[in-house]
Amino acid sequence: MRKFLKRTIAGLLSLSTIGAFSCFSAACGETEETVYTIVSTADAGGTISASANKVVAGAPVTFILTAQSGYDLKSFTINGGEVAPYLQEQTDGAIIYEYTVSNVLRDYKAVADFAKTNVTISFTGEGVGEIANKNAVYGGRYGELPTPVCRGKRFAGWKDQNGKFVNQSAKITEFGDIVLTAVWEEISQETKEALKPFSATAAYFDAAATSYGVVWHTKTQPIAPAVQYFKGKGTDFGSAVSVSGSAEEWLYGEYVVNAVIDGLEFGQEYTVRFGDEAADVWGNSHTFTTRAEQIDVAKFFYFTDTQEFRKIENRSESVKLAVEDTYWAQTMREAVSRFPNADFIAHGGDMVNYGAATWAWREMLDSVEEYLFDLPIQMTAGNHEDPNWYSAGYETVNKIFHVDAPQDNNIRGDYYSFDYGPLHFVCLRSNDLFQGGSGVLSGSQISWLRQDMAKASKNPAIKWTVAMMHEGPIIPTYEKPTSNTNQATLGKQMIPIFDELEIDLVLYGHNHYLDSTYPLVWDESATPVLNDGLKVKPVTKDTVKEVYDGDEVDTFVYPDGTVKRGTVYHQTGTSGHSYSSSFKLADLEKNLKDKVNYRMLLSGAQGCYDKDKGRTMYSYIEVSEHALVVRTYGVDVKGIAEVQGNDGLSEYGAYFDGFMLKK
Repeated sequence: MRKFLKRTIAGLLSLSTIGAFSCFSAACGETEETVYTIVSTADAGGTISASANKVVAGAPVTFILTAQSGYDLKSFTINGGEVAPYLQEQTDGAIIYEYTVSNVLRDYKAVADFAKTNVTISFTGEGVGEIANKNAVYGGRYGELPTPVCRGKRFAGWKDQNGKFVNQSAKITEFGDIVLTAVWEEISQETKEALKPFSATAAYFDAAATSYGVVWHTKTQPIAPAVQYFKGKGTDFGSAVSVSGSAEEWLYGEYVVNAVIDGLEFGQEYTVRFGDEAADVWGNSHTFTTRAEQIDVAKFFYFTDTQEFRKIENRSESVKLAVEDTYWAQTMREAVSRFPNADFIAHGGDMVNYGAATWAWREMLDSVEEYLFDLPIQMTAGNHEDPNWYSAGYETVNKIFHVDAPQDNNIRGDYYSFDYGPLHFVCLRSNDLFQGGSGVLSGSQISWLRQDMAKASKNPAIKWTVAMMHEGPIIPTYEKPTSNTNQATLGKQMIPIFDELEIDLVLYGHNHYLDSTYPLVWDESATPVLNDGLKVKPVTKDTVKEVYDGDEVDTFVYPDGTVKRGTVYHQTGTSGHSYSSSFKLADLEKNLKDKVNYRMLLSGAQGCYDKDKGRTMYSYIEVSEHALVVRTYGVDVKGIAEVQGNDGLSEYGAYFDGFMLKK
């Protein structure tokens, strides 16, 4: 809407010397009064009226201009000179202006031109295609404008009919139809190379695990980042659905892009790729099948503390060193070979050793890219992804894994949850421990957890709850204090809460052990072990041996009448090269003082299993309506790295331990 300042004038352009004059001299005789004529005209968009048609010289005249509904004043002229009237009021869609000449000294011809306030903006130019017209208002801003994509060219912006660039904040100064023309720049080969995607991830984005949060990185600012997908297998993306990505600058000049793929059908096979539409630069394509609508058994891998910062050492010179030669990639090879029907991956944190080292993330993630989408990675931040350690204060995990998480200072990581058939999976952020040296999870996170569990308890399909965090609330206690004293503080906070919320299983890492407790509850009457202050006791220590899918597992047996079933705390060694060197199996057995709480405990130290082979570890977890089964395996990573193809990989894996909970 056009707004004008009120103006009063004694005349226009010093025209007081033109026209008839009043005569006051004696020679003139009797005084003669001079009268001026006022003529007002307007077009069909409004009306104009003057306070009088005849005005005595020196008297004022006021013009009232009324723009009818849907119109506004385009221009107002007096004797050919444009003037600016005062906006008086708006009523019932009409806009009323006022202009006063305080001292009339000539004949006046006033003309008001009105125009429609609604402006239609259309788009044209190379590569624009069919873009719907945009409605706007004269005097307002252009607002959000489309960003077209033309293969091989970078969109430089929109130009109006006058050849001026306009953007969303530019003011609309034209009435009627406005045509904007796209302007393009050529994309160099150097830029295309820098737009090749890397460090890609895919995670379940939403609480229903139906959408995918996709992330990738580039070495220069993306032009038109996008994810493209279509049903079935193939290489022709000509009719693929395209989803735009959102890019921002990250570390060391890199850019990080995220996008969300939603609206996918249950149990449907898709082919997907991601990259830059304008540069026509794409990463690898991946074929995957979405989750079933009805899930009877949730099946997932648990990895933790991969902590890569180097590739496998001491490789045979006859075997070419490849990007796949990370410990975690070789561990995954064995895991997927043994359990090809897994649904997703849960990672307990410390994925890399240096969270701010982009090369470490690239080496790690590129080495397992082949599992993208088929095995979405649900990640929690470890202390090596926290700004107090190696991340130099930069956000890491939430820039590499895209989930719909509460925005509560997520520089320390994300907390979130999702449902998968009978499983409710909760990812917690243990990096709160370092915030101000508190050693506990933040109040906002605990409040969210209570609300989340209250909601899950109302879902009749949910039978089990598994929580994952990096630093756990319980660790083996030794005669000598460990470096993880804050975990005892965490335990005092969280074990009673897990007990109250009836969490069935807590997965954690950080300590590089392989251990599993009995089902534990908080009991104020319990005597803490040594000085850790954890008042816990097992609900049961009774187990029976069962063979499950060829592996012998311990099935917990509860006393008759058990009401509180307790929580099992499980830690899976290390899934990367960072074997613990502080403790060996014999040392653990010798110094362990709280075996009363542990059903099983083994060191993750290199050399404890099959000397000189160095095993990584992972757990495979299955959750059905009436049973939750955890089995843990070790992988001879150096041995399996020598194997070409996927035949015989199981020979390099070993079953360590397993347990089952039943309801």
